[in-house]
Amino acid sequence: MDNKIFCPAPFVHFFHKGTPFGKVCCISDNRIIHRERAEQTWSNSRLNEIRKQLLANKSVSDCEPCYKTEREGGVSDRLMFMGKYGPNKIQYNLDTGNQFKKPIDLDLRLSNLCNLGCRMCGPHYSSILEKEISEIPELHRLQGEPNSANQMLTDDDINWLIRDNPELRRIKFLGGEPTIMPEVYKILDALMEEKMQPRIGITTNCTNVNKRFIEYLNYFDQININMSIDGVGNTLEYIRAPVNYEKVKENSDTLCKIATTTNINFAMQALNISNLTDFMDFVVSLPGESFADVNSVIVRWPAGSSPFYLPLEYRKPLLEKALNHKEINNPRFTKRFKANLEAVYRSELVHDMQDFLFRNMLFDQKRNTHLYKVMPEYRDIAIKFAHQIGKSSQYKERIIEHYERGV
Repeated sequence: MDNKIFCPAPFVHFFHKGTPFGKVCCISDNRIIHRERAEQTWSNSRLNEIRKQLLANKSVSDCEPCYKTEREGGVSDRLMFMGKYGPNKIQYNLDTGNQFKKPIDLDLRLSNLCNLGCRMCGPHYSSILEKEISEIPELHRLQGEPNSANQMLTDDDINWLIRDNPELRRIKFLGGEPTIMPEVYKILDALMEEKMQPRIGITTNCTNVNKRFIEYLNYFDQININMSIDGVGNTLEYIRAPVNYEKVKENSDTLCKIATTTNINFAMQALNISNLTDFMDFVVSLPGESFADVNSVIVRWPAGSSPFYLPLEYRKPLLEKALNHKEINNPRFTKRFKANLEAVYRSELVHDMQDFLFRNMLFDQKRNTHLYKVMPEYRDIAIKFAHQIGKSSQYKERIIEHYERGV
């Protein structure tokens, strides 16, 4: 078994996105057709073919995002699955996945209900963005995904995946925002009724740490909280509107003190490259031994969001400053954050800046704000590039006007 190719995810992991088209995991390419029932999806021919290829030491196109991350020197989700469910830990099976005959690691995105509209997100994961993008049709081209909300698992699916699954090891709840979803509490109640204790993972934007939520956290033995925080101060508020940074800071302190383990999910993107060192200072200040690390991912979608939209002469000095931060070798950064910083720093890739300027212009006009509030030093670059946009662009004059006018 080639440890540079193989991934346990197709044998243990079930990714529920709530559409007819699923994937092996959240990061993978390609599609797997969701059947009427989760049990049928788990043994469908496409998933079985992926398992067959991996067991034959053949790379699969679905896993290309992780292969690419590893080639660039980053730490991939594939490596995470190898650590948890690698050879000698699970008996792999083509038809049933494993010896337990069902997935034991669940990634559930039960609805798009969310109280934030993060700029690098999409309508499938945010009801706020779903509404905004329906009012700004030009954003559809940049999103590259259908404007459709998630659908809930059926009661039969919950029984098969959860109630009748004594070997269930882990459930991750993502969204939307799981802490405000009735469906999440329905499943947590089912686990409590069955007296089950899988490891619970909740990815939250840290806006809703209330009494009810804390009571659930106190019931389960192993709670991992992934806090979605992509910057500090005005940068976070610009990216994740209408969030309040001080409230997020207060709630993150609380979660670090009561969860078994806590991490930060950091989406490395064009909008937070100038905020990296301030973010690192914030991470170092978080209390408690429960905090593990910054689980960063390099944003590549939707169009206009990736750090590769920034010109090299702008982004490289900022990345170099972060890599020279006095805490760069703190264990909180060394697992993924540092590797991804280095990967972006080494890359010479530069995308067409028009999508970056256009995307943020549309959001700025909708939200009555401006890019210069968080990246004022970018003004000269933005104006220079706006004038270099080809004459054939129907958006050129709008982009020039927006970035010349400023705040």
